[in-house]
Amino acid sequence: MSKIIIIIVFLLSANLFSQGFDWQISPRFPIEMPNQFYGAGIDYMYADQFGNFNLIENQISCCQFTNGNGKKYALYLFYENWINGLSSFNISLSYNYLSSLFDLQSTLPIRDGDFTTKYKFSSQMQFIGLGAFYKRRVPNTLLNFSGGINFLINIYNKQNHTEYAISNNVPFKERNLSNGSINSANTLLLEPFLQFGTDLDLGIGMYASPNIRISYSLNSYIQYESWHSFMIGLNLRIYKNFDL
Repeated sequence: MSKIIIIIVFLLSANLFSQGFDWQISPRFPIEMPNQFYGAGIDYMYADQFGNFNLIENQISCCQFTNGNGKKYALYLFYENWINGLSSFNISLSYNYLSSLFDLQSTLPIRDGDFTTKYKFSSQMQFIGLGAFYKRRVPNTLLNFSGGINFLINIYNKQNHTEYAISNNVPFKERNLSNGSINSANTLLLEPFLQFGTDLDLGIGMYASPNIRISYSLNSYIQYESWHSFMIGLNLRIYKNFDL
């Protein structure tokens, strides 16, 4: 009879921590695996940026930017609900900061030779985001993958336009284009993403989830013209259940 009781307790406890974490204090006192977690996270991502938008100076289009790069940082708050032992659904609230840099060399033939300068456009944007994603764990492992979307609202946009001398016949070394501009920023940005990572046990009721994250800006950052980002980087989330 005692052997049967031990077998039953083992089977029950194996089912209770089917999410992958053995959080029971002892086989005699199994705990019920929690379904709801709250967490915080951080992103660090490199952005490969591409577009087709014009720099306008004094209402005149002077050059067209196509290739750039940038970095994105984000801070998150999460609510996670486990649907079953292998699947969960997350909702997030985030703050996002994106810095961007584009440059373009311009050559104008003149009587004394080519007049060559380089235009640089730098941007800093900040967003408040609301996101959701579905997470799926690979059976019998702590590896997982997830996919979702962020809805980003632009709350801050700063631009800087400069021109630098390349050839010796340019009468300045650097000038700030105080009248330079591009089209207005879009208020709402849609950013689908994929994540691949693992879960790490941090003790009863708490775990970490480091991931590789890939995302793309589905619509343009600016109105009427094209400016998008493909981003790849690292994401770290830490979750806690407060009932254990």
